[in-house]
Amino acid sequence: MIKRYSKEIQKDLDLFVRRWQDPGVLDMEASTSGSTGSPKIISIPKSAMKVSASISNQFFGLQKGMNVMLCMPMQSIAAQMLVVRSILAKANLVVVKPQKDPFVEISKEEKVDFVSLTPYQLAHILQNTTSKEKLKQVSIILLGGAPLSIAMEGELIKWNNRIYLSYGMTETLSHIALREIAPIHSDVFRLLPGYQIQTSDSGASIRVPWSDSLLKTSDILELETDQSFRVLGRCDNVINSGGVKIFPEELEHCLSNIIDCPYCVTYKSHKSLGSAVALMTEEPIDIQKIERVLRNVNPHFIPKYYFVHNIPRVKNGKIDRQMAAEIVADLDENR
Repeated sequence: MIKRYSKEIQKDLDLFVRRWQDPGVLDMEASTSGSTGSPKIISIPKSAMKVSASISNQFFGLQKGMNVMLCMPMQSIAAQMLVVRSILAKANLVVVKPQKDPFVEISKEEKVDFVSLTPYQLAHILQNTTSKEKLKQVSIILLGGAPLSIAMEGELIKWNNRIYLSYGMTETLSHIALREIAPIHSDVFRLLPGYQIQTSDSGASIRVPWSDSLLKTSDILELETDQSFRVLGRCDNVINSGGVKIFPEELEHCLSNIIDCPYCVTYKSHKSLGSAVALMTEEPIDIQKIERVLRNVNPHFIPKYYFVHNIPRVKNGKIDRQMAAEIVADLDENR
């Protein structure tokens, strides 16, 4: 059963469901995020989507009659896999307009058992007392698509919901590993059954249960065991500053608790270091405070340059790191 609170994605959802139910259609299509290049459409076998969805359903315990909230554009693999999981589990879809705070659309009486959100959506939900209380009533919360800030994670670990941060990509059909945020907090991602990971200095390789081929990624992972790991960043984003490798994602996570406005870490050419850390924020900040904090974390993290500028983003809201570096290269140094 489908409960519609919005017609925003009705056409795309109906088209997806028709194609999924058509026995003559063997493959579905999804768009990559575009975070490491131009977005592209890839073809995905239905058989692979069924395997992925079944593994997730078993982990989360999705069952017939449960209410699953859909509040993402249907072009994304996250939305498509959410629909497939719901179909296989015979769960009800609660369809809401994809927006910053999707919980403003539904009533307090509407029971939601499972919802998938981006940290961007979560940030806006937490700012709205009513929406926050609605989210607290959701049994299972899945977060993905971007890192989770220290402040948001600190808020969520106090909750009693089952809350997870996902790791995966379009090519892996959404998540392959989850990091538990609550009710038991963990600082590592754990692989779901059937998945394997191999690490290297040039990025990790992933083996999925529906294929014998390895999927190559640019992600640098630090293994704790053969089934658990931490994400350090992407090898194509790494800043080599005087021989020291700095992952922008790691530094951004450190800054998430002390910068209130949108920001990103990038690099700028430097005479002696080759490349130097540059910090871009959308509002002026106390850079001396930033330096004092980072000096105690890692002195190499201290930015040599600081710029106020709008953060460039790709369509799904992720930072456009290539554009950020190009912008910084053309800006006059203000430090």
